[in-house]
Formats: sequence, C-alpha cells, structure tokens
Amino acid sequence: MRTLASLLLAAAFMAPPAGAMSPEEAYAAIPHQRTAFDAGTSTLPAAQADSLRRLFALSDEGVILRVEGMRAQRSRNSAELARVLREYDALIDRLAAQPFAPEVAPARDLVVNALRSQKRFIASKPGGGMQFARKELAMTPDVKQASGHLHQAYGLLMKAFPGETARNKAAFFDYLCALDYL
Repeated sequence: MRTLASLLLAAAFMAPPAGAMSPEEAYAAIPHQRTAFDAGTSTLPAAQADSLRRLFALSDEGVILRVEGMRAQRSRNSAELARVLREYDALIDRLAAQPFAPEVAPARDLVVNALRSQKRFIASKPGGGMQFARKELAMTPDVKQASGHLHQAYGLLMKAFPGETARNKAAFFDYLCALDYL
C-alpha cells in the first residue's frame, strides 16, 4: 500500500502543469488536508477575520507554487521553474504590500520570510533535478528557516486568537502546514 501511495505521489509531481492549479489540487498533490477559514463563523471582528481570509488566500497561492516548483524541479523543466520563481516574487510582493489588522501583520511578515526562503531553495538548482527526500529537506538551511517562520506564524495566530472556532484554528494549521516542506 505504501508503494502504491508513493508511486501515485511521484506521478502527481511528475505531471506537467496544465494551466492554473486550484488550491484543492495542490493540497491533494502534497497530500495534505485543507480546512478553509470560514470568516462567516469567526468570532473575530470583521477587520481581523478579513485579514485572516486574505492571508490564507495568499498562502494557498504559495502552496500552489510549492507544488508547481517541485514538479518543475523533478521534471528538470527550467522554463517552468523560471515561471514559478517569477510567481514567487509576485506573490511575495503582493503579500508584503497587503494591509492587515495589527494582530495578523506579524504572522504575515513571517509567511513572507518563509516564502523568500522557499524561493531561494527552489532557485538553488536552476536546471532542476531536486527530488525532495525528507532527509535532504530537513538538512537544507532555507527549508529549515522557512519551516521555522511558518511554525512561528502559527504560534502567533494561535496566541492572538485563542477564542476562535475550532474549525478556524484547524484552518490556521492546515494553511501554514501545507506551505511547509517539513
């Protein structure tokens, strides 16, 4: 069973990009559960809930880039890799420029830093060929740094919003965990 799952996962990452990938497709490719943040059931003031909704929508774009970057690396598709790197720059710029509620802004800054580290990691082999073995990832400074930023962002959100619904707290975890290589 593990062999079949490994083969399916490898096949998912080897497939060439076929247009815009949805967040659901990206989460399925990792694979990771996706719990959507529900601003309508949030216990937070509207400005905070909206900030979280926007943070997580942009985080989903990062998950898509993570999957597309892995696919480009594995298939040694340098043109696709270059496109993904340009998209990382655009996402980082959009996220960094977003106005967020003061309680969300520090987590946003950590996600921006994580995306920068992930971009450096993906860019480190411009000809492609990375295989993303867990042991290798765990020893890569940019991956470890990105993971640390994402863990800190999660901790900040949990501390800032302790009374949020259980579903939305699960969403905090799923968005940031899916973005993390580790």
